[in-house]
Amino acid sequence: MRCALAVLLWLFCGASAVEVWLTTPDQSVLFQKQDVTSRLPPAASSVSVDVDPSSRFQVMSGFGWAMTCGSAGLLASLPDAQRASLLRELFADVGGVGSNETGVASAFLRVNLGACDMCAEPYTYDDVAGDVALAHFSVAGRENATLMPVLAEIVGIRPGIELLATPWSAPAWMKSNNAFIGGSLLTEYYQVYANYFVKYFEEMADAGITITGITPQNEPLYGGNNPSMVMSADEETVFIRDYLGPTMKAAGGPSLGVKILTYDHNCDEPGYPETVLSDSGAYSYVSGSAYHLYAGDVSAMSEVHNMFPAKDIYFTEQYTPAPGNFTGDFMWGVQNLIVGASQNWARSVLLWNLAADPDNGPHTVGGCDVCLPAITIDLQSNGADAIITRNVQYYIVAHASRFVQPGWYHVSSTDVTSKSISNIAFYDTASGHCAVVLANSASKDQTVTVTMKSSTIITTTVPAGAVVTVAW
Repeated sequence: MRCALAVLLWLFCGASAVEVWLTTPDQSVLFQKQDVTSRLPPAASSVSVDVDPSSRFQVMSGFGWAMTCGSAGLLASLPDAQRASLLRELFADVGGVGSNETGVASAFLRVNLGACDMCAEPYTYDDVAGDVALAHFSVAGRENATLMPVLAEIVGIRPGIELLATPWSAPAWMKSNNAFIGGSLLTEYYQVYANYFVKYFEEMADAGITITGITPQNEPLYGGNNPSMVMSADEETVFIRDYLGPTMKAAGGPSLGVKILTYDHNCDEPGYPETVLSDSGAYSYVSGSAYHLYAGDVSAMSEVHNMFPAKDIYFTEQYTPAPGNFTGDFMWGVQNLIVGASQNWARSVLLWNLAADPDNGPHTVGGCDVCLPAITIDLQSNGADAIITRNVQYYIVAHASRFVQPGWYHVSSTDVTSKSISNIAFYDTASGHCAVVLANSASKDQTVTVTMKSSTIITTTVPAGAVVTVAW
């Protein structure tokens, strides 16, 4: 029976069949599950969004954030019970549609390989000059009390979580300027640096942490961060083709399961990944390319996909500038990242970064001091629970991550942007569940009917400036 009115759907299917989750721009409602029977509007809908689960695009890998060393240090400093509760809220698989468990079920994290700018100081895992044998290489020497135990706890909560590792710099002694900021990798150290990656995979695996992907260099066209390193497209091509790819293949073990993603920088230079992927040798080792959106247009990812359709696309970083504006930042993030990046073939959407203190630290000298985290952790004295504040990035990710799990497809849905409703739909072939994210950028409430192959799922109101996820 086709249900022409949403109220008839509830009589036929039961109110538990469809979920509506809402966040409003005034923050009076923050990712809350709604009483659907009370949200059935009497008026006819002005917008219709039809989902076609048979029209499928990329398989999703997940939504999440970057777990920096600064984030990990703050999480490690929490009282044990509070940390365990927070990590379960962030990463536990809540069971999807129909579950009464709380949480946002993130399934993907980006981690720094060595220091990033959201660490207290720059470092790598072998800062002993001239140690070409990497005899002094150690991840645990730097991360034993912070990143490694927190990641191990997360893996225990969410086995199989995707972990994408990214270096901000090679050891300074391998670089042209012998410094953490800028410079490039000296050619005589290409093989040593490839060995460095393999040792990292192996030490993490020994600690029970499986790295599933890497990018050879964060933001390779920018050398002004602390730390940072410049690596041109031609240099990255040679490094992957002649050193990193063959070394990982020969090493076997944990290295064999690690995907290499090229680029990891802004959407304004699609020629970079196109150069790498145009080289047949590098192409054979590269699984895909990674992007940020501090410059350019997100459609550049589709340009690369269209040229190299067999290679995956990942969106791996976007910050929110502090102090932020919840209304504008929330709508921009959902429209451009959850919807925009996913519509342009991204298998992941990862935001920067997971956690920071009330001063948006720690960070290196010259590192980002205005990066508003998903979660602010205000540590208290005498072992008391920290004050936890969930910021806009938490809610941007939550509207997708709770529902769209690894293996779901991005599927076709009606383009109604002309009516100020941005939307993206996802579908799980195994369970038959579906989720649609709806973002209303208009200055007035809008009534939206969601259908699947023209059969009504629900008619609901999306308030002005709000985001609704409908899942069934």
